[in-house]
Amino acid sequence: IRSSELGASHATPYSLVFDKKGLYYNPNESDILDLLNSDDYIHDREFLNAAKSKLETILDLEISKYNPPSASQHTSLGIKLKKRVAILGQVDADAAIKYGNPDNWSVEDIIKLAKYENPDAEIIYRPHPEIYKKYQKSKFKRKRIEFFAKISSPDEPLPEFFKTIDHVYVINSLTGLEALLRGIKVTTLGTAFYAGW
Repeated sequence: IRSSELGASHATPYSLVFDKKGLYYNPNESDILDLLNSDDYIHDREFLNAAKSKLETILDLEISKYNPPSASQHTSLGIKLKKRVAILGQVDADAAIKYGNPDNWSVEDIIKLAKYENPDAEIIYRPHPEIYKKYQKSKFKRKRIEFFAKISSPDEPLPEFFKTIDHVYVINSLTGLEALLRGIKVTTLGTAFYAGW
């Protein structure tokens, strides 16, 4: 849970990640990977019940990484007429891309892959909010992307956006984890800690 507004706007963080070995976006070593590879927690009923309770709270309260206030309770994508696939953008220069994108996937390549694998679906690209609001530079080219996908504003809260999404594509974004927590199929093209288990 990062904050209400964007970190790039210097919004106060609601939580911080501490890891003795690395960080969650480093595919080589981290405390979260050790925890996921351990059998200890699988047999700990108290741990599992606490985790389930926390997950239910996150979903019930529609908590997300960013939690901007929203005037609308309806998705900006309009009426859903067919399968809806979303590609979730990331910041090009972010450490998560540096460490977690070994095959150098670009946003444009991911959108083309999503279209190829889902030819009859509505393809939506949701840029990272820091790119969309121009806090960060990006290789994002709107006209090239609009040829394959509809661009959706990241101003809409993510939990609301996900309500009509059937499948998500990411490199290794934490928004992919948020989609998984909501029961949405996720294709990861990088080395996300939550993928491949």
